Amino acid sequence: MTSPARDTPDKGARRGKSPTPAERKPMLLRVDPQVHAALTKWAADDLRSTNAHVEWLLRQALSQAGRLPPTKAPTLGVVPDATDNTPQVPARPGDNPSP
Repeated sequence: MTSPARDTPDKGARRGKSPTPAERKPMLLRVDPQVHAALTKWAADDLRSTNAHVEWLLRQALSQAGRLPPTKAPTLGVVPDATDNTPQVPARPGDNPSP
């Protein structure tokens, strides 16, 4: 018998970039108790679980080191940088791109 908490997924907890729990690889990590306590407090301050916070920290480190493979993230609501030097093409003939 499954618990009611498992029957209703928490849709607010995922941010869309993480794989589903079935796709995640389990990993045993041994850390110093003081490091664990600091991580747990930091995670709570950011409203994350300790596990999610460790994964976030690892992603940040991998990204900064240039070792995180690029992913196709949703781009809804993302405005391109103003430093983009590609020419703007009007949407329809006769339309002028906004300055």
